[in-house]
Amino acid sequence: MVSPVVLAWVAPALAGTLSGRVLEKGTAAPIGDAEIQLDDAVLPVGADGRFSVTLPDGDREVVFVGPNHLPQTVQITLPSDEPLRVFLQRAPTPAEIVVESFRPTSDMTRHRVDAETAADTPGTYDDAVRLVQALPGVAVQREFSPTSGDLAVRGSRPGDNRFLLDGIDIPYLYHFNQYASVFPASWLDTLDLYSSGYGARFGDASGAVLDARTDPRRPRDVTGSVSFNLVTIGADVKVPVDDKTWVGVSGRRSFHDVAGGSDQYPLWPRFYDAALRVEHGDATSGHGMYAVAAGDRYDRAVGELDGATPLEIEATPTLRYGRDWQLVGYRYRWRHGRAVAGVLHDHDRGTVDGGRGEHDVRTLSFPVRVDAHRQVSPVFGVSAGGSLRAEVAWFRLQGDPANGALVAQEAPGVAYGTDLEETRLRTRAGAYTELSFQGGPLRVMPGVRVGLDSVGVTPTVEPRLAARIRVAEQTELRFGGGRYQQRPSSLRAAVDPDLPTTDGWSLVAGLDQTVANRLEFVLDGFLHTQRHPITDPTEGLPTVWDRGLSVGGELTVRYRIREVFFAWAYVTVGRAWLWDEVGRVPSPSDQPASGGLVVSWNVLPPLQLALRYRAASGLPYTPLSGSVYDAGGDAWLPQAGRPFSARLPFYQKIDLRIAYTATFRRWTLQAALDVWIVPGRARTLYPTWRYDFGEEGLVLGPTVLPLIGLRAGF
Repeated sequence: MVSPVVLAWVAPALAGTLSGRVLEKGTAAPIGDAEIQLDDAVLPVGADGRFSVTLPDGDREVVFVGPNHLPQTVQITLPSDEPLRVFLQRAPTPAEIVVESFRPTSDMTRHRVDAETAADTPGTYDDAVRLVQALPGVAVQREFSPTSGDLAVRGSRPGDNRFLLDGIDIPYLYHFNQYASVFPASWLDTLDLYSSGYGARFGDASGAVLDARTDPRRPRDVTGSVSFNLVTIGADVKVPVDDKTWVGVSGRRSFHDVAGGSDQYPLWPRFYDAALRVEHGDATSGHGMYAVAAGDRYDRAVGELDGATPLEIEATPTLRYGRDWQLVGYRYRWRHGRAVAGVLHDHDRGTVDGGRGEHDVRTLSFPVRVDAHRQVSPVFGVSAGGSLRAEVAWFRLQGDPANGALVAQEAPGVAYGTDLEETRLRTRAGAYTELSFQGGPLRVMPGVRVGLDSVGVTPTVEPRLAARIRVAEQTELRFGGGRYQQRPSSLRAAVDPDLPTTDGWSLVAGLDQTVANRLEFVLDGFLHTQRHPITDPTEGLPTVWDRGLSVGGELTVRYRIREVFFAWAYVTVGRAWLWDEVGRVPSPSDQPASGGLVVSWNVLPPLQLALRYRAASGLPYTPLSGSVYDAGGDAWLPQAGRPFSARLPFYQKIDLRIAYTATFRRWTLQAALDVWIVPGRARTLYPTWRYDFGEEGLVLGPTVLPLIGLRAGF
């Protein structure tokens, strides 16, 4: 706190003391670098925003100025015994052009999501992780369809990907595969999508990797928010304990289930997530503990009930679905790396009532990971690390040939059509090293990764290579790739122990071009080959294909002025195929063409307008060719057609957003209106079949849907 200042020309008998605190408007955070301007004198404010000055009695005009804030003039009358609270409005950020290209890493393609981009993009509902669905190379899914949360990147299948939270694999990314991310977006520091051709530190994945890292920085003061929209209600708060320690709590829950159910959903979809963390340290080193929990549950009719008679509705079985997982983790970080360890419990279950089918999988795992990097000299660097994951899994599966095809999305163990009850142990380990050589404009980064898995016998060896060359000040060429291998998941390996390892090579070549240091063009070409890719069919055990191929290209254009305006657009063209002894079929992620556009403009500090447009070819699916009546079981048994031989209609969707933020002294309130528009046949969500599988129909979504949200921050 600043000591009382007595101006030399003020007589002590006529002086009074003015004290108080300078705070930021909207957050009430103390402004430690503020100043008090009084006549010709400039007086500093204490580090905690407090001040105390001695002034002559009477009416005075005092100006308070913050380092990044608008000046505030205050009229005061002395003497006064009341402390003064001065709230300064943060000044608009000067125009700052942001350029994201020219990252000297071994990852050939990386798309980064930050807090500003996520918050100002319509269709994300303030959830940064949802923006991943609209990034270049990610197959465009239909909103609120059963697959809307699937990440199919550059022709890879959703099961080929890995999702990491501070280096630890999490079971899935979105509640019910669509509504919202399973961990709080307010925690995020960085969220990176590595589409293909990534470096040696990532393994056991033949598709993409989503790497989320939480922000360890201590908040200046107590901060938080309360949010509400038409799906969820939630809150989060961060509390500093001392100079290096802080605690954070977050929670969110959907509320539609409180309104009851319907014939289709006897129990409405219900989900929750909660998180607790304790961090100690500074910007370069520290350690922290965190706990995350998430869960999903609903009961739904097996099949669509639209047009069904009351008798058919009564005879239709119900799928009781639920999934919950809990993670307790520890992270230690230092200047040149990090180490993480955790305990993860995952319980995935789906039961068709009446004893007709069951999927119950419980897993307890113990992951550990270490990553380190050292820049030995200006031209040479080395990275190394390793991971270990031990797990025990309990399986209880009961197949249902009559209903398996209709519940395969949530309960694949029912669709596999096999009975299994056992406990399995599994251990996975990996180690990598990567070098970096800089010679003039050329940087070469070779690496290798070695993996061991108790499911397989032979170790996996994956060489990787990346190179970047700066051919001009604003032009860079890059090329690289390597070998990528992935063992079958624990569930797939349990029902079919003979499943092979998926093995492939991925190549990426790209060009980064910046125009006038502000407009970015990023061009990528990719080729991905696979041996023994694995898919889950509509019914029956997992299918092993002879080979797979994905090939295509992407063009991304970006322009951004921080906190004022950003726009980006992309176009992706490519094909993805699978081969078996019969011939070639499209991969379930084959999307010949897709594109998107995002524009966001902060017209004035409180008002934001935004637009997002996405369009894409329809994805393939496996149709049913008919059915056979089982007289003994009194049920119609579906017969699957050629895999992925049918395709959904062309899809397009427009999201509009208008948001207004009102700033009060100690808090802010944002009201946002998101409107989605899906025209024509693009409303098709997914196919459905009549009770005897004799006729196929299409479930349609809404054409126009307004979504209102409120968020209060402090």
